[in-house]
Amino acid sequence: MSDDAAQRRLQLRMAAVRDFRDNVIAFILAVPIIILINHFTTPSYHWFWCVVDGWAAGLAVQTWGVLSPDGPLGVSWEERMIQKVMEENSRRGKDISTTQHRANLTEK
Repeated sequence: MSDDAAQRRLQLRMAAVRDFRDNVIAFILAVPIIILINHFTTPSYHWFWCVVDGWAAGLAVQTWGVLSPDGPLGVSWEERMIQKVMEENSRRGKDISTTQHRANLTEK
């Protein structure tokens, strides 16, 4: 593995860990607020469990991706997809910056 590839892998891993940390912090801060909103708006129906369960399920999947970087949801998968797109673009003779520009336009 070249130095560039190793550095790219490390950057992807650190971004995944940072995103996971931010999601856990948001979860910890938001859940009590959601519970309070539920308590003051409709105390007879505990709808906050739907929100908490859904968010926790997403957090569990993200945890799996962070803790097993070579798994189907980890950094290796992301690297394989990036490599695949780059190979397809080079076969088609497209410049990667054009593809990135189109991807940025669709994200906005």
